[in-house]
Amino acid sequence: MAIQYRQMTTISPALRRLLLSADPQWSHVSDALTAGIGWAGYQDDVLVSASILVPHGATTLEVANLAVASTYQRQGLGRAMIDFARDWAIQRRYRRLKVATGTTSLGPLIMYQKCGFRVVKVEPNYFTTHYRRPIVENGVVLKDRLVLQQAIGSKSTGPVI
Repeated sequence: MAIQYRQMTTISPALRRLLLSADPQWSHVSDALTAGIGWAGYQDDVLVSASILVPHGATTLEVANLAVASTYQRQGLGRAMIDFARDWAIQRRYRRLKVATGTTSLGPLIMYQKCGFRVVKVEPNYFTTHYRRPIVENGVVLKDRLVLQQAIGSKSTGPVI
């Protein structure tokens, strides 16, 4: 079944919960919503995914807060959201996509790499510095953030820094 993407105009409780599943600190989500454009993915009018597209200058678009509802994970919806973001960015002449994730976020990290992203930066202690409470994933306290990028809109395959 096809996913229908709708620009966020209001944040329902279900959408808020979904966004918080990608980033547990609402102030970060709110900042991204203020700086960018939120998109929600619906399958048969059921909320299944969400993301916020945040511009960084004229050439880079960040795919922030990408979340897929737990009962819909591992069905290609994260990749579909990345594909939507890539198409949206190309139409607006961005030259690269950026994502950031934790070093302990193994599922998202693998998915991003399968989508063509490459690690371009490690930000040590990002999560211990920018979050009020420790985040534990896969039994490990999350400390460092990975920034990944990919060139879009051209035949370039390497990361653009």
